Amino acid sequence: MTTIHDISGFQVFSGSEIEPPATIEMFAPDTLSADSQTPLRLTVKNDLPTEISSVIVTDLIPPGLVALDVQAASAEPQNLRIVDGGDVGQLVVVKLDNLPAGAEANIFVTLAAAADAPDGTQ
Repeated sequence: MTTIHDISGFQVFSGSEIEPPATIEMFAPDTLSADSQTPLRLTVKNDLPTEISSVIVTDLIPPGLVALDVQAASAEPQNLRIVDGGDVGQLVVVKLDNLPAGAEANIFVTLAAAADAPDGTQ
């Protein structure tokens, strides 16, 4: 049995497993050619019977790919960021604020191959 305690916004649990309150699925094409752009879709689902507040989604875009744009209908434009992480890539950050019970939010990131990415990079 898993017991969850809410302490000032942090959750502490005991037990062998915990089911996350939200799930994130990623959808993207298998390949990307050097002269094109491709969409990456992240779908965040709230599986709880209650709203989740202060939802922040991050995705590290590895070297070899370049995040050109990020969009989410459920986020204000000022809550969509692409942060340059130098040698480790880029970090896409999206603050969704609240996610109602049973709801899902889609985040779309437009990706391109980096100019210096060698052919065949995975």
